[in-house]
Amino acid sequence: LDPICKPCLSGKMHAHLFSFTDFVTLKPLELIHFDLYSPLPVITYFRMHYWIIFIDEFTNL
Repeated sequence: LDPICKPCLSGKMHAHLFSFTDFVTLKPLELIHFDLYSPLPVITYFRMHYWIIFIDEFTNL
């Protein structure tokens, strides 16, 4: 008998959330990724409870 069950193996699998494409950006601001996080564990100086980050695909900034 296999000591590791199938559900345990399935839970360890790494899946890609998004499919990879051949899309190539040729200039800045052509493709922007963003992530929003909320709620923050602490309240900021301006009493904000979230943050957002933007990344440009072309410049990686």
